[in-house]
Amino acid sequence: MPVETAVGETGVVHDFLNGCPSVALAIEEAPGALQNFLPCLEFLLGRIGHGVGPPPDARLYHNDLDHLLPIGFESGDHVVQPPLRPGVLMTTRPRHVVLITGASSGIGGATAELLAARGHRVFGGVRAAATTRPLTGVELLPLDVRNEASVKACVEDVRSRAGRIDVLINNAGINLVGAVEETSISQAQALFDTNVIGVLRMIQAVLPGMRGQGAGLIVNISSILGLIPAPFMGVYACTKHAIEGLSESLDHEVRALGIRVILIEPPYIQTNLDASAAQAEGRIEAYTTQRQRTAAVVTHNTNTAPEPKLVAEEVLRSIEGRYRMRRPVGQALLLSWLRRPLPTCLFEPSLRKAFALDPSSKGPAITQPRTQS
Repeated sequence: MPVETAVGETGVVHDFLNGCPSVALAIEEAPGALQNFLPCLEFLLGRIGHGVGPPPDARLYHNDLDHLLPIGFESGDHVVQPPLRPGVLMTTRPRHVVLITGASSGIGGATAELLAARGHRVFGGVRAAATTRPLTGVELLPLDVRNEASVKACVEDVRSRAGRIDVLINNAGINLVGAVEETSISQAQALFDTNVIGVLRMIQAVLPGMRGQGAGLIVNISSILGLIPAPFMGVYACTKHAIEGLSESLDHEVRALGIRVILIEPPYIQTNLDASAAQAEGRIEAYTTQRQRTAAVVTHNTNTAPEPKLVAEEVLRSIEGRYRMRRPVGQALLLSWLRRPLPTCLFEPSLRKAFALDPSSKGPAITQPRTQS
């Protein structure tokens, strides 16, 4: 059931049942088409998650979108992917040796168990292997991506047990909430040490073996926040933007060696990542109102986000299916597609509204300073 959205004198067909936008079609511009498009974009941003979208408000739901609800648009089920059959062993595909970081829970745990159920040999890196709950079919190993000795020991342990590593999934990560100005340098350094340098440590540890065997796949769990701004999660978004650039650059470097890199870009997902997110150490009064409103958005979307299984299934498709570097998940698919062609004047106001921020000023970038009384 395609949904036509007029943009100027052209239309974009979003085939929600097939899970991807179609090629732009030339259609007649209906009266008020552009005005109808903006509420649609605001609605999408409000549903995409990862801190985007205020609690339900009837004013956000334009009448033209009512017909989307019966096909599961609101619940995030509108993107239909090829069916998976967890628990059925593969008969025509190779059995890969997979190492996944941050496997104790959330996306990592769901992905590890799903891959194991499909017949892959899965090793899950966790910080406290002795106290982590067992995962069905998954061999848990101690791993702290912040510690180079721990990374090397984990990779060597996998190779000694399985003889090789075919797939590395970089999933371990932490979050940080607060304004950029409120974030201490030590907090930013700790965030980068896990989310970026930790990924780099893992990549450098597995690449020699992958080069030696002439094949390998590196799957980096990024985020839709690697593509769009994230007010009051700016440093976290910065780490995800860094992973995007690192992954694309790396893919060009290792492609001729038989190794490829994939980016998984989830929307907001129900995990402990956001529920246990650290808060910026500083508290500046000027940001209080905006910060609290955005925090309410984050809390709401955490509670209503899809389950980690949605991301796990996309990771499985990326390993077993045809290669595609960028793989947005669920509703992130449409937002990532819209982000690039949309002019800032259309995208930014909708983004600010979805984050419950005040409308942006259209004044000059530099103004006369206010007189201090």
